[in-house]
Amino acid sequence: MAFALSKIAKFVNKNAFVTPLSSIISSKNYSTGSRVEVAKPVVDMDGDEMTRIIWQFIKDKLIFPYVKVEALYYDLGLPYRDQTNDQVTIDAAHAILKHNVGIKCATITPDEQRVEEFKLKQMWLSPNGTIRNILGGTVFREPILCKNIPRLVPGWTNPIVIGRHAFGDQYRAKDMVISRPGTISIVFKGEDGVTDTTEVFNFQNGGVFMGMYNTDDSIASFAHSSFQVALAKGWPLYMSTKNTILKRYDGRFKDIFQEIFESTYKKQFDEKKIWYEHRLIDDMVAQALKSSGQFVWACKNYDGDVQSDIIAQGYGSLGLMTSVLMCPDGKTIESEAAHGTVTRHYRQHQQGKSTSTNPIASIFAWTRGLEHRAKLDNNNDLARFALALEKSCIDTVESGKMTKDLAGCIHGLPNVKEGMFLNTEDFLEAISEQLNRSWKKSFSSSTLPGDTTRHDRSGNLCTLPMKYISNVSKVQSYPEIDISKEIFNSHISRQDHVILPVDESILKKFSRIFFEEGIEASLKVLKESNSTFISSISKGVLKFLNIGHKVNLFFNPHLKETGIEAFEKHYSQTRQWKNSAIRYISWNSLCFKLAIAAVDDSIRIYTDEEHSIVFLLKNGLQKSITSMSWRPLSPSQLAVGCESGFLVWTIDPNSYITRPLSQAAHFKHGNHFPVTSLEWNLNGSLLATASMKDSSILIWDVERNNCTPLRRTLPPYLHLQWSLNGAYLFSSSVGNVFRVWNCESWKADRWTIASGHVQSFSWSPCARFLLFVTSDDPILYSLGFADEVLFNESQSQVAPQQALPVADLSKINIDDTDIGGIAQQLAWNGRYLAVTFKDTNAIAIFQTSIRRHQLNIIPLCLISGIGIEFPSFITFQPFYKQTENILTIGWSSGRMQFFPFVNI
Repeated sequence: MAFALSKIAKFVNKNAFVTPLSSIISSKNYSTGSRVEVAKPVVDMDGDEMTRIIWQFIKDKLIFPYVKVEALYYDLGLPYRDQTNDQVTIDAAHAILKHNVGIKCATITPDEQRVEEFKLKQMWLSPNGTIRNILGGTVFREPILCKNIPRLVPGWTNPIVIGRHAFGDQYRAKDMVISRPGTISIVFKGEDGVTDTTEVFNFQNGGVFMGMYNTDDSIASFAHSSFQVALAKGWPLYMSTKNTILKRYDGRFKDIFQEIFESTYKKQFDEKKIWYEHRLIDDMVAQALKSSGQFVWACKNYDGDVQSDIIAQGYGSLGLMTSVLMCPDGKTIESEAAHGTVTRHYRQHQQGKSTSTNPIASIFAWTRGLEHRAKLDNNNDLARFALALEKSCIDTVESGKMTKDLAGCIHGLPNVKEGMFLNTEDFLEAISEQLNRSWKKSFSSSTLPGDTTRHDRSGNLCTLPMKYISNVSKVQSYPEIDISKEIFNSHISRQDHVILPVDESILKKFSRIFFEEGIEASLKVLKESNSTFISSISKGVLKFLNIGHKVNLFFNPHLKETGIEAFEKHYSQTRQWKNSAIRYISWNSLCFKLAIAAVDDSIRIYTDEEHSIVFLLKNGLQKSITSMSWRPLSPSQLAVGCESGFLVWTIDPNSYITRPLSQAAHFKHGNHFPVTSLEWNLNGSLLATASMKDSSILIWDVERNNCTPLRRTLPPYLHLQWSLNGAYLFSSSVGNVFRVWNCESWKADRWTIASGHVQSFSWSPCARFLLFVTSDDPILYSLGFADEVLFNESQSQVAPQQALPVADLSKINIDDTDIGGIAQQLAWNGRYLAVTFKDTNAIAIFQTSIRRHQLNIIPLCLISGIGIEFPSFITFQPFYKQTENILTIGWSSGRMQFFPFVNI
């Protein structure tokens, strides 16, 4: 194949070493339907070894069956570079300058061994370096995120784009070893004949010396490319140096960046509500590790060389990293995979052995190139295809189909066995099948089928109506759920069972009741004992406990109601928790699994419509379910808070509603029950629980069945939630106190409200803001955290000084309709905020935006149910297959609704 492609490129156009690929593929029959038409060409640069083989498959199976584009072909394989004296590389670079989009396969940079292997005329330069020298610009790397690929830095929930200034500094420096005493000086001879001399050091013995340089033109090119990428992504830009030490050298970088920003880009940055800052490299590294990502980082040459590999490994794999060379004009790019030619796999391929080579970075080289072509040509269909192909790659991996290197990221390479991964061809076929399915669905409609489509205030078509809507039809691939009939049938079919009397010793009964219901209930059993001695002792202990209980209530009157009845009456975020068919909803962030807790103390697990499997979880200890939380990075573990403590279910994939095989482990500690709230931390290593009877939060290591209490003075805790970057833990209480814990030091900031308690709350995805409402007033409050995400100047986390009211919820007017009152529950995904009310059956939707230190919120629309039903519980589905804007609503009738926000 390599020889054949070289022959084609050689003889079709002998002067330019280019073959329009459209002439090569015109005879092929692509039967997937209408292809996306692309008006202008892209430059296709072939490569070497294993990546060359994959490159051809990508074009034949994933690109050209769907896209009709003229791809100008240049063979940058090492044999043909040698044959053309590397002129083919130069011609390819000039073609990129002409057509603005280059897409490159990985290539060999020859060393002495390669010169001998390929019998080369000479040791040719790196083609990447040659192209970069002609195009200029900066290479930017960005990770490809898959939910099931663990990150070494768990807090990096959003990508970090890192740009390396790949010119000068140490990489073009001159150095020497000093072996005798003497003086080192730097001499500059100007063209005007003036000489400047600076003494560096007087050596008394041996040592080393280095001199390095950079140019204003190169630094300016670096700056323009960095600003262009930040504008394209809509993310802030940070540039890092050590100008406090290298005051002139690094200071020049800082000054040029600042001058170009002020003169050229400041207005555009302000319009996009993003910013540029210079940071010291050591501070930037520390802050980046603590951040949640979503920024562009411009690094000098050496810093970028080091940090780009750290970023790649921090996100999980170098095989999941894109690489784009952005030119200063903002129009010209070259995209490629960030890895090499995978020589070891190619040797196996030559021997006829099966390989498991990860092609995702090579596929993304094509998608990023086509995406840029779409942007330049204003071709929406092409942009949609590029996104669909990227999504198909991610969906395939998240479905469990992956190559060996990715399986190694999850299980550790020594633990990877056959069956855990696919070979190269099978994995590419799996992506091809996924793309074929998703593209057919996407091509048939630009919105989700069944959506209510209307026009927004700007006249743009959207699926979000701006007035009341009574219902939204079924969303594609989401199951239709109404549990009311199932619950009703289960209630009417329940009969009294015939129970045979079993003799149970008083000690055995005491032990059973003690573990199931606690010390007081077990002592009441002993009180009824036939033994006068045991009965009198138990009565005395009960009397003592009762006195202690009354004393405790005298000093802490808020403890008078701490049972499940009080939770339902005063503290639940679920409206009318006791009688509502749906009590709680929880999405798995790793895969499509939705857990619904019902009024009959059962939990139903639903998957997407395509699989339509329902798991039913029931357990005698699982009474009065208050909360649920899926374990991160696990598709099968679900923690459930209830009256008796909490359970952790491990769901057997072979279990289903008529043959339940799943197992539950029960956890309970002291008087820490009922568990009213629980949630796993970011990586699933710890589980935090709160109980209305306990003034301590418990941090559980579930595997070891032990817990660490976070003790503070009363009142007891009620609800809790980790911030999405894992830096903070919010906890509310049954009183007017709430706390925000720093999860590094486990120190807490204590806050109080005027009256009542915190009713509901929600973190922003970036952990910069916390929204909350109270039980006594119709005000939406905000706490702003100037933390590591903002890279504040103090280089430390800054706690907010006060909670600010951001919205009056007592009367909200949306399109001449008034609703409002005391809020029941909040659900926020960073872009949309949904609010339910205690006495209103509609859901108010607000659009939110975060611009540095400012939170903006505007009313958007209302959602109502059918008839008299009201929303019991609401939540947004976590980011999964581009569905981060799906609001999930559990109505009091038992009906589930999935409300999509599209094209807003």
